[in-house]
Amino acid sequence: MTFDEFSITPNEASGQPIYWQIGDALKAFIAANRIGANVRLPDVNTLAGQCGVSLRTMEKALQLLLNDGICYRRPKKGTFVGDGSEARLRRGNGTGPAICGIVNYGLHADYVNDHVVGPIYAGMQRQACESRMDLVIMPPESVGFYEHNATVRLAGVFLFYWTDIDEVMTLIARHPDVRFIFVNYDPGRMDDTPDNVHGVFSDDFAGGFEAGHALARRGHRRVAVISLQLDNFNFTLRENGFVRAMQMVGVEVDHRHVYACNKNPAPCEEENIELGRVMAEMALRDQPELTALFCVNDLLAAGAAAWLEEHGLRSQVELVGHEHALFSHLSRDWNFTTVEVPCRAMGELAVRFLAEDRKYHPKVMRIAPTLLPRWNLPVLTPADAPATAAKPASPARRTRPAAPVGRQRIKA
Repeated sequence: MTFDEFSITPNEASGQPIYWQIGDALKAFIAANRIGANVRLPDVNTLAGQCGVSLRTMEKALQLLLNDGICYRRPKKGTFVGDGSEARLRRGNGTGPAICGIVNYGLHADYVNDHVVGPIYAGMQRQACESRMDLVIMPPESVGFYEHNATVRLAGVFLFYWTDIDEVMTLIARHPDVRFIFVNYDPGRMDDTPDNVHGVFSDDFAGGFEAGHALARRGHRRVAVISLQLDNFNFTLRENGFVRAMQMVGVEVDHRHVYACNKNPAPCEEENIELGRVMAEMALRDQPELTALFCVNDLLAAGAAAWLEEHGLRSQVELVGHEHALFSHLSRDWNFTTVEVPCRAMGELAVRFLAEDRKYHPKVMRIAPTLLPRWNLPVLTPADAPATAAKPASPARRTRPAAPVGRQRIKA
């Protein structure tokens, strides 16, 4: 059997890129026809003509086989079937040591010192050692190589970051037999993902609820939220949890009480702190009677604390942040209450999830965060914080609300 008989009619309506369809068809052709090592493939022009596609599309399809180790190239000689590629294609996942892949999508993180990835990775390392599994940091294009490598067993792939959720979903669709786990950041579309996709998250709705419930118990009724106008479902859950807690004591929090800036789609730490200053000033200018601010992360809270300090208002406005495990020095140095995200526990649970051999795996697992109180103000008396007309309180539900609360869009 030669490659002269290879052909494919790409399906443009399938939703899968044409070059991936061609790449998968080439892999299937090599496996089905037991084409041995060092057999030369036709040149790019010939293959493109056989498939009816452009040279660029054909080159991208061949690159998939090169990335997965199915083929190799020799300068000025062409593309050849690799040594042992047939065995990898036919055997699938190996029986060797179990490995867990980590795809830090779109970013090059410091797995030791990074505020977000570092604690999660430390938890993963501890559990991986206990479960006798290896962690392998890999680029997205290498997932296929490890999936079909006969010398290891790919237990699954963890997804830390992504620049384009649709691009990640395309990666997932290409590997339907690999278990993927989103860790920490909830894309907000888990119900729409295939069965091989799961999530391990902090319960951000519960974290926001705990912050609001604590403030309500301390007598605060005149409150506002400082957030970021980003496509971040975690922030939305925190806002909604806080709003629900306020509703339990008859306080309605709507778009007039939520300040969110859309200055930068990906603000750095310094920009987050500056935005906290800007929005604290905006909130107190609009509502000077405020007694408490809830910030969806500690960076915003640090900025708000700095502004309040400069204007002599720290003794009048209580602050609560979120993400203590990520920015623990901020809440400590600025002395504000915060909600600790269980980073290490998420890393441990994610690895344990892949290590356990069971038929059923939950789609999403959430770990409750912890409120760390550092109250700056005394408990308010009814005279200090007059409540609005009480409404019948229904039991608190720590599930995701149907829709996020509205926000003021502030262009800084």
